[in-house]
Amino acid sequence: MFKKAKRSVKEVPPVVPPKILVQRVHVDAVLPQYMTEGAACMDLTIPQDVHLSTLETQMVDLGYRIQIPDGYMGMVVSRSGWTMRGVTVANAPGIIDSDYRGVMKLLLHAKRKTLLEAGTRIAQLMLVPVVETSVEEGTIPLMDTARGPNGFGSTGD
Repeated sequence: MFKKAKRSVKEVPPVVPPKILVQRVHVDAVLPQYMTEGAACMDLTIPQDVHLSTLETQMVDLGYRIQIPDGYMGMVVSRSGWTMRGVTVANAPGIIDSDYRGVMKLLLHAKRKTLLEAGTRIAQLMLVPVVETSVEEGTIPLMDTARGPNGFGSTGD
């Protein structure tokens, strides 16, 4: 018969989630917030009415300054419901670096004339870990792969 091995149990310290710091610069600013317990992103809300003309791209101020924690970046993406209605974050995913300290802004694009009312949740913010790397110029050829130099649709639709 085998003896049951004793296992040492290591206590895992609790994970402390990083904090995004914000500073209001507009009285009506709505801070980023998770809308459901399992949401991957925080909703971003506009503090004032925004009028977008057909095919217009407009920079929209959210009314607060932001500080993303070191080792992370903020990634701004469109909300699916607004994308279905033709309003998107023009440069999605928009990137907020951890050393940015300015006012949070969105670059919104509309396919058709649209009025976004103050209080509209228009985009989403995800906090993403960043791995810094280095670039090394190789003196030997790059490794061959089955794909090789083929790109831009070469793997099919």
